Amino acid sequence: MKNNRIKSLESLRALACVAIMISHAGIENVAEWAGAWGVSIFFVLMGFVSMLKKTEDINHLTIKDGFLNMKKKISKVYPVHIFTMFTMVIFSFTGTFRIPFIRIARQLVMNILLIQEWLPFVERSINRTSWYLCTAVLFYLLEPWLVTKIKKRSTKKACRNLLLLYAVQIIVGFIGYKLPRPVYAETAVLEHDIVFWFVYQFPLVRLIDVLIGCNLGKIYMDNKEVVHDKATLYELISIAGSFLAGFLYQYVAQNTSSDIAVLYVNYNKWFTYSIIFTPASSALVYLFAYGQGSISRKLVNKVTMYIAGISPYAFLIHTVVYSYLLAIGTRLFHFLLDFGTYKAIVNLTVGIGITMLLSSLCKTYMSKKIY
Repeated sequence: MKNNRIKSLESLRALACVAIMISHAGIENVAEWAGAWGVSIFFVLMGFVSMLKKTEDINHLTIKDGFLNMKKKISKVYPVHIFTMFTMVIFSFTGTFRIPFIRIARQLVMNILLIQEWLPFVERSINRTSWYLCTAVLFYLLEPWLVTKIKKRSTKKACRNLLLLYAVQIIVGFIGYKLPRPVYAETAVLEHDIVFWFVYQFPLVRLIDVLIGCNLGKIYMDNKEVVHDKATLYELISIAGSFLAGFLYQYVAQNTSSDIAVLYVNYNKWFTYSIIFTPASSALVYLFAYGQGSISRKLVNKVTMYIAGISPYAFLIHTVVYSYLLAIGTRLFHFLLDFGTYKAIVNLTVGIGITMLLSSLCKTYMSKKIY
């Protein structure tokens, strides 16, 4: 399946990966929204590409089929998950963060079983980017059944499902906004935000993004020979929609109370975590699958193909690298890393460089396939 269409999807995957790494680099009030956009792209892609593969017409799927499918897919990144998890456990005992052993032990069990995001504990993913694996496990368990069912539906039914799923995403997001909110001391951090957890990280909620991708994939497969005369214009509109969502995200983030307990736990951001990015992300995935626009064609190059190839590993590795660089830099160059700008520069240069190197090693010795 290494044709231009799939390569254009890989280039979009590469952009999403870079966006996420930049969002975690520490560029305050500039690129935080890029991470939410990148995650949206990843989940929609997860569902979309599942519909591109040839599957047998299976009428009697079993739980075993789902488990074997999940095992096959997760095994590609699970060793990296375990390695980065224990690397962060070691980091927690360096003195930078002091976390009780019992808390670490509970986290270890939940992270090893990939169930850490099913309950709204304050401490969930040891490596904070590994939360997405919980959604991936859920989808891969259901994938054989879901793909078989969706492929049997008509294009018209898939279109209706897209609208229904997006409506459900909005409703579920509002339900999350209305959840009981725990009160924390001035040490409140983002992980304490039950709304953020429910809307952004809870597997059942993020499965909606994946299902949107599945139905988009069905529509594409039924119309993949269609020629879009205005493909470049459509791509530009979708990109503009992404930036518009990003500006809205930043506006909501910056117009918040100065009280620290609200500054870090801003419940009014509930609709910015995923809902505002879904339409543009879905449009980009669909349009890039065709690869007919000037933008999607020009983005297919050796650099984006390389980044796409290592993206499953870079996603898990980069925050670990950032954490160690911060710890080392704070001790050796405390006067510099007190300032966010210098921290961001180190992460965007040294951090991403080390991430690329380690991710390349993971790809070489673990798997050469993206999906």
